[in-house]
Amino acid sequence: MSGYTMTQPELYYSEAIAGTALATFTTEASLMGLYPIPPIPATFFTKTGQQSSSMKIRAYGNMGDTTSAPTFTWTVRLLTSATTFATSGISWATAATTMTGTSITNAWWQLDMDVWLQSIAAGAATSSLAGMGVVSGSQLSVPAMLPATNVTNVANSATFDNTGATLYYLWLGAACGTSNAANKIQLQGLKIYLEN
Repeated sequence: MSGYTMTQPELYYSEAIAGTALATFTTEASLMGLYPIPPIPATFFTKTGQQSSSMKIRAYGNMGDTTSAPTFTWTVRLLTSATTFATSGISWATAATTMTGTSITNAWWQLDMDVWLQSIAAGAATSSLAGMGVVSGSQLSVPAMLPATNVTNVANSATFDNTGATLYYLWLGAACGTSNAANKIQLQGLKIYLEN
């Protein structure tokens, strides 16, 4: 770092435990089982421009499959609940991405994403966040982009409240294209950095 701006990333959250493995499922479910749900500071996203408020998310996990390669979809969500996962809120999702290998029990994946405050509007729940990231792994047919192709990177525009009145929590989710006990996905590590 040059020290020119006198700002630096802050490691805000770090956890490295084996989360609850998801298997025999197709509907999106939380990858956060056994993880403390990280709150995003209520007044963190307040700056736009050359040094817009931004957050970096890094997650690591493993996955497995049967003799036929399934698809997996990853989601990043900001919800207002610390206890209940929902397929709502402010979100970004990959397209369904195929595993290339078969009969795999422990293939590793990594999610790397940035979220910025894109615009501030007067009043509650009227600002917008933009996000962009990728999920990569040795057994994925292609890197899974967050968001998917032909989907805007501005998440649920005009729904983010940066006044401090609403507290958001970061949730990671996943869905599988084929329900089978061997088609599993699990979170193994999560870091959140707050920048600017």
